Amino acid sequence: MISRIAEQSFWMCRYLERLETFARSFLATHLFSLDSHEVAFEEFFRLSPLEKPLYIKIYNSHDTDEELIQYFRVWQELNPESLLSLLGNARANGLLIREIISESMWQMINRLYLWMHSETVKKLYMTDKYNFYTRIIETTQLIKGMYYNLLLRDEYYHIMSVGLMTERLTQVVLMLDKLNSKEFFAVSANSQSENNLLKCLLESFASTQNYLRSGYGMSSTLFAKFFTHDLHAPHALNFILRDLSMHLSILQTELHGFEQPHLHLKDLAELFSQLNPSIFLCDKGLETKQQIFSVIYKMNEELRNSIFATEKILV
Repeated sequence: MISRIAEQSFWMCRYLERLETFARSFLATHLFSLDSHEVAFEEFFRLSPLEKPLYIKIYNSHDTDEELIQYFRVWQELNPESLLSLLGNARANGLLIREIISESMWQMINRLYLWMHSETVKKLYMTDKYNFYTRIIETTQLIKGMYYNLLLRDEYYHIMSVGLMTERLTQVVLMLDKLNSKEFFAVSANSQSENNLLKCLLESFASTQNYLRSGYGMSSTLFAKFFTHDLHAPHALNFILRDLSMHLSILQTELHGFEQPHLHLKDLAELFSQLNPSIFLCDKGLETKQQIFSVIYKMNEELRNSIFATEKILV
């Protein structure tokens, strides 16, 4: 039956996408914060409201030491969003679908997992964060390249693609929403600091070259326009929605009982077609942003229900 395999395929790719995004974000933050030397810049990357309670519970402290926060986000096994936890979850799901993924893909996932648990890796983390994060990023990219180039274009491939793009959609919207935070406005009070922050976020989503080639200037409004409206950038919401819609349509025709969450995608597409990118940068856009989040979370839930409830005898 496909339900179990669909679930593991969906979540393996979600965890891999989140792992790469977080590693990129940590590397970019590390590099740009070294250059900025500004409290406001560091404040933007403080613990989220969801992370703070767990952080305080584990360390019994409200101290927000930058090194301890970074350790919490990379190594803390009790933190489900740490790089170590994300990689472990990706591997656990991959182990259960080894008959689907290629042998080389599984070997690369396992190699990265064993490296992260080796005796020497923490020394590298302490002495050379650039190479530590770069290895995670490059290995994750290689794994995703194997999924894209080596898998049969059957239902499993499309389910993995839905998982990857659903995670990307969520991460980009969360990033755009943060542009409306008080931490962002604290940074944007200084134009150079704002530029550094926007460059850091572009690096976090592997979008620096695409942004420059698209001809956008370095301003928060143009930045928001790129990540909402652009049809050619793989991390822009319009591109992600189009890709998701394609994979869901194919799954709907191939899998008996699969119900495409078409209404939610349509709602989201209509919201973006009317969207002014500055809506992410002012309080008056809060209602629409909440609508966008509401539709995305609803879509995620329905995607899960649709995929995992699907049953098909494998011939």
